[in-house]
Amino acid sequence: MDHATISTHGIALFMLSERETAQATELLSTLYDFQEVTKALQDLTLTLIRVRRAFDWVSRQ
Repeated sequence: MDHATISTHGIALFMLSERETAQATELLSTLYDFQEVTKALQDLTLTLIRVRRAFDWVSRQ
């Protein structure tokens, strides 16, 4: 979208600042990591050692 369209329709009020965009990107990355760990924990062949490794990995993040 161009600047005129954004100004005319008041879209700028709903846009994130650079700081908010960085925070949202970081949050999305964290949520993706948690999703991957959640999927791994639901594996029927999961062993205790794999749970420990997943826990250690999340703790380091």
